[in-house]
Amino acid sequence: MKGETWSGSCCIQGGWSNGVQAIGEGEGCGNRGCALNHCCVKDDPPPPNPRILGGWTDCGDGSGITSLESRMGQTRRFRLKVKGWGQPKGPPPNCTREEEQALMFKDVMAQRGREPSYSHEWGATAILPGKFGGGTLAPIHGVATDYRYFWLTFGGEDTDSTSWMDTAENDIVKAGAHGAAFDIEGGVTPKDMHEWIQDMRAKHPTWTYVYIPQAADKMVAYTDDGPDYVAPMLYYSNHNSYPALDISKNNEKSESINALLKLHKAGWPASRTILTYQSFDACRSRVHGDNGLLPLLGKLMGDHSVMMHVYGEAYALKGPYAGVLGWPAQCGEDDQRCWPDADKANLEEVQKGAQESGGSGPGSARFKTTGPALAAGADGEKSTEPCPGHPNILLSSASCQSKLDKAVLNKEKSDSIQQGLCPGHPNILLTSPACTESRSSDEKGIDDGADDVARAREAETWRRARQVTPQP
Repeated sequence: MKGETWSGSCCIQGGWSNGVQAIGEGEGCGNRGCALNHCCVKDDPPPPNPRILGGWTDCGDGSGITSLESRMGQTRRFRLKVKGWGQPKGPPPNCTREEEQALMFKDVMAQRGREPSYSHEWGATAILPGKFGGGTLAPIHGVATDYRYFWLTFGGEDTDSTSWMDTAENDIVKAGAHGAAFDIEGGVTPKDMHEWIQDMRAKHPTWTYVYIPQAADKMVAYTDDGPDYVAPMLYYSNHNSYPALDISKNNEKSESINALLKLHKAGWPASRTILTYQSFDACRSRVHGDNGLLPLLGKLMGDHSVMMHVYGEAYALKGPYAGVLGWPAQCGEDDQRCWPDADKANLEEVQKGAQESGGSGPGSARFKTTGPALAAGADGEKSTEPCPGHPNILLSSASCQSKLDKAVLNKEKSDSIQQGLCPGHPNILLTSPACTESRSSDEKGIDDGADDVARAREAETWRRARQVTPQP
């Protein structure tokens, strides 16, 4: 269970609190506990730090091959192997025209591959690969430990994902991922999602889960034993997502704003809601002079709010939201080439908005540089700067980073306890048996070493793989 006690404000039966109507005891209360004629509303949990920033990746030689075949009559893999076509030539002109006219690339290419997107090197903290109807998992930049949030995605439009549960657990373990994201299309259902989560929580207590509904869906409520985050699809596809679903337009008939309102009424707090965008259409809109969406999404990860109206109802989008994820830009015809350059430029716009509102969250800078450069200064020389609080240790040393990590983790632990949350498990209350069990397991045989705390915190070693200069 995520929680067993409740705090916050209460409302009289049939009234409203925090924009959610209390219809009656146990009815329509989402993540609320009801007593007598009152519906007690749990205070919103804090947003994740760093914020969830990045996107899906569906670009690789083996991912999406099934859906690609159905649209083309032959797979890209087959096309690349065909010989005897005369001189090498690019794909049919559709995708080339998209680069030139829709995306306005400076360097238009007649032939382009399917490279992965949302690299950790861009500052992405989250990556969500999937098979998306193909036979293999889409590749990612770097390795699993380069991302703070790493969820495998199951389901998706035009996929046959009805048997996803047969291999999901093994796929996640094999990939070194941190949990699963459920795209409620292609055979993935809310019922199966919920049952599978229950099974996995007992076996993998540190995994987290993301619910991905379509905007028009009836929303699954935020409950103690359900998914940890929701990432509604606030878009359609290439050329028809924006301006129709651009939340910056404040369209009173916007399906995207209505989806967020429905989630709010189903109990989902902003701090557990991930905003989303369609990268191709966001890029197309941006390069043609309309860049309202991406900066707004970034701002909403911080202390920012904007009043909206949808179907005659006022609704405030009030941050901090949990994060922002993008669906990668790729051509909908022919070779379905991918455009990570467009994704990178879009991510930079989101980051600019986040910087304005303080929306990146503590720890986000840790993911902007990785590898050997972490132990060096800007000129590539070994850093001689001392470790903060430990003048006899170099900042670039593993020992210093371990101490800094420990300090950060201990602060997060202290903050969680003050908020009544289980350290390392923000969706479990401190007073719950699940938290007691988890803390006992974490503390067994542990003195106070940062490595052990980190293992209990995330069940993997991403922190120990880095040596990052902290922000002044």
